[in-house]
Amino acid sequence: MEKSMKKIGDFYVQDEDTFFQYQYDRGFPMDGSLHRNILNTIPDGGNALDIGAHVGIWSRQLADKFDNVYAWEPVESSCECLRKNVPDVTIFPFAAASKQGHGFVEQDIEGNYGGYFLSDKGEKVIIKVVDDFDFRNITFIQMHIKGSEFDALLGCKKTIESNRPMIVYQAYEHQLKKLGHSVEDIERFLTDLGYTIENSQLFKEWEITYFIAKP
Repeated sequence: MEKSMKKIGDFYVQDEDTFFQYQYDRGFPMDGSLHRNILNTIPDGGNALDIGAHVGIWSRQLADKFDNVYAWEPVESSCECLRKNVPDVTIFPFAAASKQGHGFVEQDIEGNYGGYFLSDKGEKVIIKVVDDFDFRNITFIQMHIKGSEFDALLGCKKTIESNRPMIVYQAYEHQLKKLGHSVEDIERFLTDLGYTIENSQLFKEWEITYFIAKP
């Protein structure tokens, strides 16, 4: 059943989402200008994976730069908004992990529809493994999935090895710890694959930390 939506700035979001409005009112650049600071450092073309696409803030920027964008978003109501916000991306309505199956997601803060994380309760979702889809010519991966980054990267290993994309991800120790992992686990995994990792300061004023992994 389709949820009702509202429009905040240039994006449709769920009516019940209060956190998007809070960020918008504080002046968070929903136009993706901060993302472009990262994207402008790499060539156009190829295909991109947006894992944890939410309503499409990253996907919209990726669609302007890459030939195809594969947007992974497990929450049905977010997918509905994503389709309206960025109609020219291919949506994969799944959570990404190292093993397929079913699971649950819940919000980290009530009203934050961009803050879902894998849990043992909440909204039921389908879990898939990125490597099972045999994606080709992947030049960029964005990952923002609230603590599931390490497990999802395990499920992307073959894709990473065969395509050598730039990888941009958020990683917070308290979120990773809930699933038994750490920021160091991610760094070790990627450096073992020959990547170097930079800590982005572009989002510092918004207390958002991005890591940029380059092959």
